[in-house]
This record gives sequence, C-alpha cells and structure tokens, in this order.
Amino acid sequence: MLQANTKLHSLGTSRAGNGTRLWLEGKRLQNHGFSHGTLCVRIWSHGLLTIRPCDQDLWNTLERDERTTIAGSAARPIIDITGLQVARAFPSGNVAVTWSHNQITIRGV
Repeated sequence: MLQANTKLHSLGTSRAGNGTRLWLEGKRLQNHGFSHGTLCVRIWSHGLLTIRPCDQDLWNTLERDERTTIAGSAARPIIDITGLQVARAFPSGNVAVTWSHNQITIRGV
C-alpha cells in the first residue's frame, strides 16, 4: 500500500520520441516548495532520484544531469527530465513519486 503522499506515474517519451521522460506538474509541486523558477539539485542513486531546491551558488557548481530548474509558469510549475539517465534509472517505465516539503523522491517500481 502506498503512503498518502506517494503517487504512481508512468514515464513518457520525449517529443522527438528518442528518450524516456519524467514529467511532474501542477499544484502538488507548489504545495511542496517547488514553484516556477526554483533551482534544484538532482541526486541519482541506484534506481532512486531525489530532487531538492538549492541556491544559485550550488546550482552553478553542478553538472547538467545534476540540476534542474522548475519550468512552466507560476500557475503550472513543471519538472521535465528527459534522457538516457532516466531510462537507466527506471527501466520498468513506472515510478512511485513521494512528496514532502522541499523534497521529491522518485523510485522505480
């Protein structure tokens, strides 16, 4: 049974059709501290991705696959992560997303 703050998602395909895509959007992001323009660190570890807000100084030191910015708009923030790293971390194409304040944890299922 899933925790109340966990939701199952199926991964999509990039617009070009050549990559696996993790797409999260909407009020749930806002409600957990992820508004449009927020800089975030991505921590990848054995089938697990953790996303946390970070400051500009840390963000500037990170590699491209270690950082993301909340896209979309103020009314509809979006996390959109596409690429081989997503496919390798979540080969089943299904994930459980757990939300907490200033942290999103994504596990392959």
